[in-house]
Amino acid sequence: MKVRWKIRDRPNFASIKVRKQLPARRAPYFHLISLGRALGYQKKSTRRCYWIVRARKAAGGYTHVRLGMTDDLRKADGEKRLSFAQALEKAEAWFSTSPGREGFSQARAIMPSVVLAPASNDRGYTVCHAMHDLIAWKRMMLSPEHLQNTIYAINLHIVPYLGNILVDDFGGGHYQSFVQHMLEAPSARWIVDPAHRDKIDGMDVDLLRRKRNRLNRVSRILREALKMAWENSKTDNNRAWRTVRLLPLMRRPKQTFLSRQQCKALLEVCPSDLKRLVLGALYTGCRSSELLRLNAEDVAKEGYGINVVSSKGGRPRFVFLPDEGMAFFLSLARGKNPCDPLFTRDNSTPVRLRSDFRYRFKVAVREAALPVSFGFHGLRHTYASQLVAAGTPMKVISEQLGHRDIKMVHEVYGHLAPQIVESEIQKRFQPVNATLSARAKRAKPELTLLRKKLFGPNWRPYAKIRD
Repeated sequence: MKVRWKIRDRPNFASIKVRKQLPARRAPYFHLISLGRALGYQKKSTRRCYWIVRARKAAGGYTHVRLGMTDDLRKADGEKRLSFAQALEKAEAWFSTSPGREGFSQARAIMPSVVLAPASNDRGYTVCHAMHDLIAWKRMMLSPEHLQNTIYAINLHIVPYLGNILVDDFGGGHYQSFVQHMLEAPSARWIVDPAHRDKIDGMDVDLLRRKRNRLNRVSRILREALKMAWENSKTDNNRAWRTVRLLPLMRRPKQTFLSRQQCKALLEVCPSDLKRLVLGALYTGCRSSELLRLNAEDVAKEGYGINVVSSKGGRPRFVFLPDEGMAFFLSLARGKNPCDPLFTRDNSTPVRLRSDFRYRFKVAVREAALPVSFGFHGLRHTYASQLVAAGTPMKVISEQLGHRDIKMVHEVYGHLAPQIVESEIQKRFQPVNATLSARAKRAKPELTLLRKKLFGPNWRPYAKIRD
């Protein structure tokens, strides 16, 4: 379960020194007060800095109101110029007194992501107790980030709905009700009506696929906790974990990757510091978190490539590089101390805010005329898909990406681009009928026009269809 934000990614707005180090940009930096409520720090320039308040509307979208200027340059007066504490107090007052507050979505507390919800001891051994025992075991096995994601999923999905059920009483009826609850729960957690449900009948196929995959990730955690409770003699009920069954997997192959021409167009519109990060992803296939944690000593440390110590699954790996990529990373490490970060801003300050790069990347995507849904993680898919298209063995790609086996690569990336499959069929298929083959050559312009109508003229042109 992927955490969509992390506390460590948020700047400390109470510190004027930290605020001054933030680069100016059009979009505000936000401090989350609760789900659907936020205080924003808008820095248009070093002299134009404002506090703004944001509230999520039940009908969708946000309401923004400027509270006043910040105390970056002058001392706060409590009215026109506010400190961070004064801005928070004024924001809370605005949430409760705003004329449009009736249209706001329901405010919800931010789910703790590193502290598991407490379990009550007065009713016996409950599902929540089983979750605590599971996390105690997982702390010795998982990376900190993976552990945090697991706790977040438990707090968000399992504890509120199943936490108070005794493990001795847990059965198929409880799990079936939980499955229906998970599938019908609204994807947007800011929905104002808690009773709102998405009906399974008539649900969009892609939305149902995402919900079923999310349910399977949560169900694995639930099943493991209940099975551990039975193995540790906390309960004699082995029916509890046996009734937790996964739904058939609905994995969709990734289609979010770019051609080399589109990569060049993207690089041309990126600012220099963002361009370095994009190049790092295209040369290695690393995630943004892995790139931002690279130090100068990780380049050519154990071979012709980079050493990725902090990865998603907590398993370090070595990523081999082509000559072009090796020259790029050596240029980044030149003149730096071993513990200095490889990727920095243009003013040499370290990059700590991935949210800042996400926004700037979206702007670059629009300027490069790429699909608006393309995100930074799509560069990882681009790296893998290009290697697959070039005939690279699945085992090599799996090791480069840091997957446990080739199953993930085969299911997610092995489909290639539609044009590549079409190109292979065109080149390998032997003619059956000479008359029809000659007719196809005469109708080449018409067939080319049909191909462009089906696939579009520019999207993913990895392979050329040759005569």
